[in-house]
Amino acid sequence: MIMFKNKKGFTLIEMMVVIGVIGILAALVLTALGPSRDKAKDVRIIAAINQLRSLAEVQFNSTTGNYEGIAASGVFAQLEADVAANFPGGFITFDGDDTPSYTASAPLNSGLFYCVDSTGFGGQTSTSTVSLGISCN
Repeated sequence: MIMFKNKKGFTLIEMMVVIGVIGILAALVLTALGPSRDKAKDVRIIAAINQLRSLAEVQFNSTTGNYEGIAASGVFAQLEADVAANFPGGFITFDGDDTPSYTASAPLNSGLFYCVDSTGFGGQTSTSTVSLGISCN
């Protein structure tokens, strides 16, 4: 009587090799995605600052020439909390409630800052100083 061994499945060595190759490929992919994540965070910060600019322009009172009710609307506080919670070291500063001008900025991962102001400027700057009545550039 001749017995045939039907081997089905993979050996332990074959499984280890496959797992090793998958691990190397996963490490390569995750390394390549790092810059994309930084860019995505920057886009989110820029969107938050631009949303703040839109809110300020909606709240502008042409009769008094002031940006009234920005702080009271609660949207600014929500944006500020979102940036602080999701971006370590991130912040949004806003000076402008009941004043004729405003500036707002937040740091980007690139080391620059994204800034908007009441003059209509919106873009990257090298400084983080935002003070009442001073434009970004």
